[in-house]
Amino acid sequence: MIRTRLPPILERFFAAYPRTHEQLSRLPMRTAGGVALRALVLGTYQSQRRQLLQLRSKLANEGYAWAAVLRWSEGNAAASARFNRRLSSILRTLPQRQQPAVNRAITQSLG
Repeated sequence: MIRTRLPPILERFFAAYPRTHEQLSRLPMRTAGGVALRALVLGTYQSQRRQLLQLRSKLANEGYAWAAVLRWSEGNAAASARFNRRLSSILRTLPQRQQPAVNRAITQSLG
């Protein structure tokens, strides 16, 4: 089931990646906090792409797909925790008046 359902999901991500990366890269930033946030999001997005490429390769080449998915899931959980820590750090350093704009940008960009 994993071998049939997961590849189309991964392919949609890979197909959308160049356009989404370009859109994120071109977001206008006026503050150091905004620049740091964009760098964090782009770095995380690139890392996620690398991890998903590895997962796709393992699904194609390993006999036991579930083990590959579990390893990816563990790595993804650790990456999410790192992202959240760094995001919190960036948000803490922002002046109070900039926080609503950054929160709005996060909501609009990332959903």
